[in-house]
Amino acid sequence: MWVRLKNLILILIVAISVVIGAILGAYYYTTLPTSSPFPAPTKTYLTFRNGTETRVLLLDSDVRYGTYDRDVIWPPQPEYSAKKGDPCVIVYGMIGNE
Repeated sequence: MWVRLKNLILILIVAISVVIGAILGAYYYTTLPTSSPFPAPTKTYLTFRNGTETRVLLLDSDVRYGTYDRDVIWPPQPEYSAKKGDPCVIVYGMIGNE
């Protein structure tokens, strides 16, 4: 008798939880903003080192972590080197001109 009552209570609790979850999910889904919270991209012109603006546009960019695929040595100062497999930051950029 007690086992059957415990199973019934457990089923009831699960059913109530599913209904509450469905109601909350529907509520939060309908209250999502319709516009993006991020501003629309603007034209970004690259600049020279002195700050002078060029006519070269930065169209897209991406940054991620990665590792070197080969040994790298900076010739003027050999202490600036990286071995294959060392961690690094990889910057991708797509540019265009007007």
